[in-house]
Amino acid sequence: MEILNNSDKFYFFLRKFKALLQYQYNIKEFALKFFDENNLSFILSKKTGRLKYVYYDNKIIATFRAHDGFIVFSNYGANLILKLIDYPKMRVVIPSDISEFISKGRNVFAKHILKIDNELRPESEVFIVDPDDNLIALGKLILNKNEIFQFKSGVAVKVR
Repeated sequence: MEILNNSDKFYFFLRKFKALLQYQYNIKEFALKFFDENNLSFILSKKTGRLKYVYYDNKIIATFRAHDGFIVFSNYGANLILKLIDYPKMRVVIPSDISEFISKGRNVFAKHILKIDNELRPESEVFIVDPDDNLIALGKLILNKNEIFQFKSGVAVKVR
């Protein structure tokens, strides 16, 4: 079921979406005014009635993970949101020379990480960027910061 911006349910889900962006990605409330509410819509699950997808300009920008309710962005949504998050928050920086492999879905190994946000924890959704802050891919962090810089091998970020 699609919820458009002409109902009370829309504003309920809009508040929920903005609250999750603030909590999960530490985006300031004033930055969320970036979204034009006329172009935003929510899709609910037919079986459970829970929030499932968020669309902006008729393109999917995010899904909600069923097991924890967190937001997972599409590439289009990540490019929109990345502009609202201060560098280097929520980012894993990799060298430009391996960005082609990572963009094809390969995982990021610990030895390839140049920089990482200090506040990230394992299981966090992260933006994988090059040194110029261009989005390469999205992924889930596997190791913590200390392990990443101590290990010389092993997967540090699973790419989606």
